[in-house]
Amino acid sequence: MTVRRIRIDDIFEAMERMIEDLQNDVEQSFKELQNYSSFESRPLMYGFTMSIGPDGEPVVRTFGDKEITTGCREPVYEQFVKNDTDELIVMIEMPGINKDDIELNVSDSKLIVTTPKAERKYKADIELKAQVDPQSAKASYRNGILSVTLRVKGKSNKGIKISVE
Repeated sequence: MTVRRIRIDDIFEAMERMIEDLQNDVEQSFKELQNYSSFESRPLMYGFTMSIGPDGEPVVRTFGDKEITTGCREPVYEQFVKNDTDELIVMIEMPGINKDDIELNVSDSKLIVTTPKAERKYKADIELKAQVDPQSAKASYRNGILSVTLRVKGKSNKGIKISVE
């Protein structure tokens, strides 16, 4: 087995090459980033903050590089089944609209939410976790949150009386 001695100068030369390669990679990344930022069709950042004003009403403020001005937004939503009442509850975040602008359509397995009359357009086709009774639908909208409550089909909270013999 042959042992090769490494000179200190070789180690420093290798480190210099690594630093030069790293500098070249960083410069190339910045050039690509400059090309990316010239695309006007995609915002780099956009969002909103929501708080309650002194009058108790929600106040929505936007921030970011560019506002989204066309098309519909898909709202954030969550659904869960309350086992104690056999109800499916769907919570949907839609800040910045009036409750009169909300249109809801429900079938046994799907909830469709739209805001066609509102300045801010929202649209969501929500596949429900369970089969529901559409006639049982109740909805409320408060502080930017739409809550839809539906009774789950085939479940009943009522027990069956059993006689003891």
